[in-house]
Amino acid sequence: MTFTIYTVQINNLRAAYQRNILSVDITVKSGSKVFAPTWDMVMSVKNGEIDQQTYVAYYDQLMKLSQENEPQAWGAILALDEVALACYCKPGVFCHRHLLKDKLMSIHHQLGNDVVDGGELLS
Repeated sequence: MTFTIYTVQINNLRAAYQRNILSVDITVKSGSKVFAPTWDMVMSVKNGEIDQQTYVAYYDQLMKLSQENEPQAWGAILALDEVALACYCKPGVFCHRHLLKDKLMSIHHQLGNDVVDGGELLS
């Protein structure tokens, strides 16, 4: 199996639709809470109350709990051939969609699957 994963800003979702790539909204505002950070995390990093390293540690722990508590959702996203992870952050900036992309790629590598990083989809 080859898994291809992309990232996309929600404002650029048209790029995923045009390529017939399923997008998954992973924002706390409008998306799947299974893969979203908490509001506290988002606001703390935006307000400079925590640094990126702390955010990464929090998000990693949150996703470990998510995997334990939501195995069906994780199984569903891992079963896809390709997916675009979507959130509101601008392309090229620090964002949890890249953290989740790396995590999903790592899981696929551990399973012995081929993985393609499709990069950022732009309109």
